[in-house]
Amino acid sequence: MMSKQPKVSVIIPTYNRADVLPRAINSIINQSFDKFELIVVDDGSTDNTQSVVESYNDERVKYVVNDRKNGANAARNKGILKSRGEYISFLDSDDEYPSDNLSRTISCLDTLSSEFAGVCIPEYKYKGDNLLTVDEPPKEEIQLNDIKNGNVIGGFSTITVCASIFDKIGLLDESLPASQDYDFYIRTLKNKKIRYTDKTYVIRHLDNDRITTSPERKQKGFERLVEKHADILPSSTISAQYCSLGVLYAREKNSPLAAREFRKAIKVDSEYILPYALYIISLFGGHPIYYSIISYDYLRSLYNRFKHMSI
Repeated sequence: MMSKQPKVSVIIPTYNRADVLPRAINSIINQSFDKFELIVVDDGSTDNTQSVVESYNDERVKYVVNDRKNGANAARNKGILKSRGEYISFLDSDDEYPSDNLSRTISCLDTLSSEFAGVCIPEYKYKGDNLLTVDEPPKEEIQLNDIKNGNVIGGFSTITVCASIFDKIGLLDESLPASQDYDFYIRTLKNKKIRYTDKTYVIRHLDNDRITTSPERKQKGFERLVEKHADILPSSTISAQYCSLGVLYAREKNSPLAAREFRKAIKVDSEYILPYALYIISLFGGHPIYYSIISYDYLRSLYNRFKHMSI
């Protein structure tokens, strides 16, 4: 039975994910640590999300619904405002935690000094049953300088923070269509540090469409991010983001737009080698650049499966 005051509030924003939502909810319900509340924020779903959530006969599961779709950060913010925990953990509705995640994460959080805002964990990214990659920060104590060259922390599902950080930096930026996590980390690290622990992890499933797979939304989010944080983002980071956008267009076999983004990357940082190669390949059309990216993904998947065979 849960204590009246939860130690941690887990927030799951969701929109039309009734098919995979039970996997995320079950991964929380089955945690070895039970002093939590789970807040599922339904961002105006039109499928049977409500019946899925209400099928759980557990007082720790809270269901909050938006009348219309307002975006993931708006859903997360509603969850933050409804939360009662000392800590707040985010989990995307198509991701899942191992059963000891909360106990290990909170054990780490409870040892931190006030100079830390929270804890992040590695991402194990899967496509079906295939482990594509394991993403983890390069060091244990992450500060602002460590994130200037890119989001080394990962998506929202990697982070658990002290609820008090939102009193200091405000809520999440609802105007961002993408790069929402990166913006939050920059604002947080302007005030505090984040501790990395590899004692647990999050499983990210890449089978469903995500905001980050939309080049147009990612481009708008990135442009807004640069407007907000131009004072700290170096040219190498901006160039890498343009290159990343080019890769997304390449996955859609849109070689003209891919080439455009690779040219932007070269213009911003002429010393960055990768966009030169990708730009040249993109000139040969959508299929060559697409299969180049797919081949790279496959080789990386093989490498990670070999490297993490014990997982």
